[in-house]
Amino acid sequence: MDGESGAGHGDRDRDAALLRELAAALRGVGDLLPASARRGEASYAWRTLDADLADVGRLARDSRLLAPPVVRAPHDELRLLVFTARPLTVELELVAGSGTGQFDPPGPGLVVVETLDGPPVRVTVDDVGFFRLPPLRRGPVRLRCETALSRVVTDWVLL
Repeated sequence: MDGESGAGHGDRDRDAALLRELAAALRGVGDLLPASARRGEASYAWRTLDADLADVGRLARDSRLLAPPVVRAPHDELRLLVFTARPLTVELELVAGSGTGQFDPPGPGLVVVETLDGPPVRVTVDDVGFFRLPPLRRGPVRLRCETALSRVVTDWVLL
């Protein structure tokens, strides 16, 4: 019986020593928590840097909003959207979820189509500011537009 109690006592001693080491290691962590939280908050704020630096392209015209409110338009009807920001205007013509667009002033660039539930789609804009969008699923969408002169992120619109 003494052998068992001795072994149990040794385990308790090792456990107590381990707990003391753990307590000592954690004593300094309390000082690091506020600094770690500040670093985390600061890095989280950087996630929208591109959008913060870009101009916001406000929805200036939506042909769907010009239709009489008592008549429901079919889903494949032509829809025109115009987003304005200085110095870039982005015009979209949508039919059945896909469409074409134009930058004004014209020039080459890039459009990134963003949705809430899918990967972004990159589209090249040609030298005259023209681009073609792939078929888009129904739901919220916005465009990130880049030219040599400007960067614009449009408002979200519901397709």
